Amino acid sequence: MIEILMIAFSLALDAFSLAVSFGMTQIHDKMSSRIRISFSFGFFQFIMPILGFLLGSGLERFVDQWDHWIVFGILTLVGSKMIFDGFNKEEDKEAVDMSLGLPLLFASIATSIDAFAIGISFALLKKEILFPSTIIGIVTAILSFMGVSFVSHICKNWIKRPELIGGLAILLIGFKTLLQGL
Repeated sequence: MIEILMIAFSLALDAFSLAVSFGMTQIHDKMSSRIRISFSFGFFQFIMPILGFLLGSGLERFVDQWDHWIVFGILTLVGSKMIFDGFNKEEDKEAVDMSLGLPLLFASIATSIDAFAIGISFALLKKEILFPSTIIGIVTAILSFMGVSFVSHICKNWIKRPELIGGLAILLIGFKTLLQGL
């Protein structure tokens, strides 16, 4: 159980970081946004290890060789869009809700590619996957909810263009992932 919790916590850290970045862009503190972000991140962290497990070792080499490039590409797109929107935003206009649509979908997939690889590892080790996937999803959902909730309270009154900072943070996470993979 300790091993599963350690895996779950480490997999949840990228989702937590992105949740913090997304929380910076929320001008109005909406519970629905927090729930969408935490549910989406938690769901993908839950389902991806199962998919990795089902596909087994056939894709292991592809995932190992390209996962950092895939994450980098997706996070670069999401972060760049946030920065672009920040520069083109009128002062009295609300920021784009990053808890909706493609940005949330892409971020959810990007943060769960490592979980896919964990699923492959569990298949190779002939370990059970449903319980660990459930724990991974729950831990990710909780940490994501905490991240977006905490930062939205701090940023909504202190930062004029939070999507610039959030976009930059997402780009940095993408570069960190790329450098770790190389």
